[in-house]
Amino acid sequence: MSQIKDTSSKVALPKLFLWSDPTRYQEYPEALARAEEGRVYTRQEIEQELFDITPTLTFKKDGKPRGRGTDGIVNAMGFERFGQRLCVNGLDLIRKTDHGFVVSEAGLELGNTYKNSAESDEWLHLLAKNLLLREPRTRLLIGLMLKGWLLQVDVFNKFPKSQMSFIGPEQARLDITSKDCLQFNALLSDHAELALGPLWIAELSEHGLSLPIEWCGIRVDQPSIKDLSSAIKKSFGLLFYIGIFSDEGNGWAVDTDHVGLMLGHDVLESFGVSASGGHGKSKDELFLEALLQTMDSEGYAIASALADKFGELCQTPVEEREEALDQFARESMYDDRLVIESYHTGQPRMGRGLFGDSSCRRLKIEFTPSARGTVIGIKTNNNLAEEQ
Repeated sequence: MSQIKDTSSKVALPKLFLWSDPTRYQEYPEALARAEEGRVYTRQEIEQELFDITPTLTFKKDGKPRGRGTDGIVNAMGFERFGQRLCVNGLDLIRKTDHGFVVSEAGLELGNTYKNSAESDEWLHLLAKNLLLREPRTRLLIGLMLKGWLLQVDVFNKFPKSQMSFIGPEQARLDITSKDCLQFNALLSDHAELALGPLWIAELSEHGLSLPIEWCGIRVDQPSIKDLSSAIKKSFGLLFYIGIFSDEGNGWAVDTDHVGLMLGHDVLESFGVSASGGHGKSKDELFLEALLQTMDSEGYAIASALADKFGELCQTPVEEREEALDQFARESMYDDRLVIESYHTGQPRMGRGLFGDSSCRRLKIEFTPSARGTVIGIKTNNNLAEEQ
């Protein structure tokens, strides 16, 4: 993509839509699971082959049919240019190039994770991580909550059902209404860099962005706030589903411990919240963190995924991670801190089993961190039934 010759601080946002159905969080991962690495797609191929969207009978100016319900595809994409404006479309899972569209590294990771372990929560965590690192409107609201704002909303079956209101210091209040939310764009302007985030700032700076930035629409002065209430409920529904909020009695707050544990400390650091990462943590704590991030809804973890995550947190070289997990497991089992409650063969695509045993690819582990002295039994629910 060519560089911007005239430096501009204007950044455009399209309408926020996200996935088609409020709780069908698998829409993006499911589509990306069909992607071919390295392939250059046309927009029509993205719609029909990946997202399985039926084209309309109305043809655009270029003679190509546009699919029905394609708004969410825009939010799966990264950035592009509209004249002198850089446009941040969404989660950067699909990128536009001079030759067509390609699935990004993050998009391939999300798709492959869903394809290989749809029954686990790992793909949910990856989707939420991309949302918090890349989606500006969601970043604005989470950033305000990390500054002390509380979210007031009724939640049913892990989904926000009533109007979402954010209560800030000195009686500040932001209501995310269904018809008009001009105050949202005022806050977006006041916290422009927070909403854009360090990943986009670093990347767009290479294409002519300079600070401070000014948010705008695609072809108008202000970003679209049409149907914002419905779209924000989709993104916050995912965040409620994976459990990053705590009920403070008078509102919901962000549980930073859960964010760091499930999504990684880089998410917190992108909001300017200090996080120590793995430094200073015991191996028991890092193992528990890895176990939480790789455990599926039935309490099982895939041994190869657990080894990779544990090695990543311990900063172990990739080629040594499987042996490092084996060694840690042996020592912990000797001390009765780790008990394998049950195990299954799984599937060959899951890779190597614990201790090189192919019958131990899927494990249900009971683990007692020595620093805490209590058995951790984590039960999650991965029922993604679509909202009626």
